[in-house]
Amino acid sequence: MGLGRLAGWLVLPFSLVACELVACGVKGPPRPPPPRQPEPASSLEVRQEGDALVVSFRPPRKMLGGSALEPPVRFQILATIGEKGAAAGAAATTGAAAVPAGSGRGAEGAAHGVAGTPAAAGAAGTAPVQPGAVSLPPPDQARVAAEVMRLARRVKTVPMEEGAERAEVRLTRDDFPGTRLESSHVTIGVAVIDGRGHRAPPPEVQAIEPVPSPPAPTSFNAAVTAEGVRLTWQPPDLGSYRRTSETLNLALYRWKSGEAAPSRPYRLLPADSREFLDREASAGSSLDYALRLLVGPSPPRRESTTAGPVEVAVKDTFPPAAPKGLVAVSEAELIRLFWFPSEEPDFAGYRIYRGEGDSTDFRPLTDHLLTQSSFEDHDVVKDRKYSYRVTAVDRAVPPNESEPSETVSAVAGAAMEPSSP
Repeated sequence: MGLGRLAGWLVLPFSLVACELVACGVKGPPRPPPPRQPEPASSLEVRQEGDALVVSFRPPRKMLGGSALEPPVRFQILATIGEKGAAAGAAATTGAAAVPAGSGRGAEGAAHGVAGTPAAAGAAGTAPVQPGAVSLPPPDQARVAAEVMRLARRVKTVPMEEGAERAEVRLTRDDFPGTRLESSHVTIGVAVIDGRGHRAPPPEVQAIEPVPSPPAPTSFNAAVTAEGVRLTWQPPDLGSYRRTSETLNLALYRWKSGEAAPSRPYRLLPADSREFLDREASAGSSLDYALRLLVGPSPPRRESTTAGPVEVAVKDTFPPAAPKGLVAVSEAELIRLFWFPSEEPDFAGYRIYRGEGDSTDFRPLTDHLLTQSSFEDHDVVKDRKYSYRVTAVDRAVPPNESEPSETVSAVAGAAMEPSSP
């Protein structure tokens, strides 16, 4: 064998190894291409508002491989419709427990659920998702959601709104033709489809059993008071709802103006209440309030239409109370003032005003606020009469100043006797 041929046989294996190492750019076996599928919708919530079902979720931000979404992105709302009470009925007929999604229980021994009619549930050997089911722990999540959505039909398709933190889709009775929602067990999921048709199926589902449209509160108003924001309304006409076995409450919502409305109530109030004082509203803030009648436990929330929202600019325009008990005591070279301390929660300090003789021209003695309820006036002339008033100032922006206290007088250098107003 010639030297040239031998060298060729020796170089060939090294060339193959080098080629394999360089081909992928990294060591090891070649990696599969990134999945061409959008991120799924997440944090799914379904609630009832009046006659409508509102589907709320967090939209995707990118493809599963990390690349940008292919516009236009749209959402498919998928639903299965069964009879109300199917979660319990199907479990009884199939021997499977209807396990709320998110309970953490696996598929062994109890089915997480499948949507559809009770007959379909029986055929699948599983029970429908209980109302209030939101999500499942991995790895059951995608499997069960796929099983639930296997019988689903597309209810609505909507485009994605750019930049929204959460998406909301409102489903009306027109989206469920031939269906009496208040007699139904509805299970909903959200699929994501990008501009090239790549599809992310629902990773989670939520079920709800709607009720007849609850009556709503009316005449909802808000007013800023010295104690806080006072909300008033007319309670809903409960009518037949008083005969229901479900609990009834008013759900009060509060959020910063300009932000998205929260998904959970700020306070739950008695259904027949008529007012609420929000003492936690911070001065300088702008708040929105809304009120709905809530039927039964939640989630999922089954509520009336909304009373409000009303927007309130919380401005402190209420001055503190005037100081009380002001006394002036004349000493050898000064006049000493005492008064009762202010009990205002937003107290900032006091201003001392002085007039000479019987003048009604009172001027401040200091260029700063005093925080103690006493003061020594050393800038006095013996045998001259001085009159004093005190005001209280709060921490509002701009600050509010109280009415002046009662006026007291003293003669500098006179006998040490307390003055009277």
